[in-house]
Amino acid sequence: MRVALSAHHPLAEKPAFLIEDLSDEPWIDLHGSQAHKQFSGSMLRHAPDWTRRHAAYRAEDVLFLCQARVGVSLVGQLERLPEDVVARPLVDPMIERSIGLVEVRGRPLSKVVLAFSRMLQAISFA
Repeated sequence: MRVALSAHHPLAEKPAFLIEDLSDEPWIDLHGSQAHKQFSGSMLRHAPDWTRRHAAYRAEDVLFLCQARVGVSLVGQLERLPEDVVARPLVDPMIERSIGLVEVRGRPLSKVVLAFSRMLQAISFA
């Protein structure tokens, strides 16, 4: 996962983030996101008085709010960023997402699922 923020934010030049770097920043939460839920739990253990300041229901809205300098948020490794938004790795805490692929015994995977599986295996998410 990466931390998204305005390219004009004072922390925009930082090469990577730790949880303590973000405890005083206005946070934009993505409603329903497991990664955001995981991050919030880690942040509350680190800084019990921390609160999310904003919420969005779509990833595009999160990025728009970052672009408008409303706050900072998490984005996926492959998320396309709008102009004036930068993203830097979140190195602590490590946020994980699970992706499951189901294969029915006796039936080969479709070409799309097979290509997706190979693509995921080739990507370094660290």
